[in-house]
Amino acid sequence: MEQIVPQLIDQHAGASSLVEVPPSPSDTAAATPAPKPRWNPARLTSKHKGILSLYAQGEKRDLIATLHKCTPEYVTMLARTESGSAYIQDIQRYIDERLDNMTAKSVQVIDEALAQDQPMDTRLKGAALQLKAAGRMQEDTSGKGGASAEDVIARIMNLQVNVKVGGV
Repeated sequence: MEQIVPQLIDQHAGASSLVEVPPSPSDTAAATPAPKPRWNPARLTSKHKGILSLYAQGEKRDLIATLHKCTPEYVTMLARTESGSAYIQDIQRYIDERLDNMTAKSVQVIDEALAQDQPMDTRLKGAALQLKAAGRMQEDTSGKGGASAEDVIARIMNLQVNVKVGGV
C-alpha cells in the first residue's frame, strides 16, 4: 500500500489541483432562460388594423410608429404575428380581386377607344395601350414626353414588321 500512494501522487503531480465538475442540469436551466412564447393577439384592434394596413401598403416603420404612437419594433412584431400576417394576406387577396375586376373594365375602355367612331388619335392611343398591356410593345423611352400619332404609327408598324419577319 505504501508503494501505491507515492505512484498516484507522482501521476497527478502535473495536473491541476482544481477539478472541473460538469454543471448539473438544474444549473444550466437556471443560467439560460426558457424561450418566451411568441406573442399573438387574440383579436386585432382598430389600432392594430391601422398599423397593419399601412405596413401592407409599404409605408416605413418609422412613419407608421409616429402616426400610431408606438415604436418601429412594435410594428415589425405585430406584422410577424400569426394574426397580423393573416390580416395582411386578407388585404392582399382583396386587392388582387379588385385588380382582376378592373381588368375587365380596362379591356372595355380600350375596346371603346379602338371603336371606329373615335378620332384616329384616340384609336392609336388605345391600340398602343393594348399592345403595352399585352407586353408586345415597350414604353416610349425617347424622352420626348408624349408620342405623336406618327410615332405611335411607326412603332406599331415596326412591331407589325417584326412580327411578320419573326413569324415567317
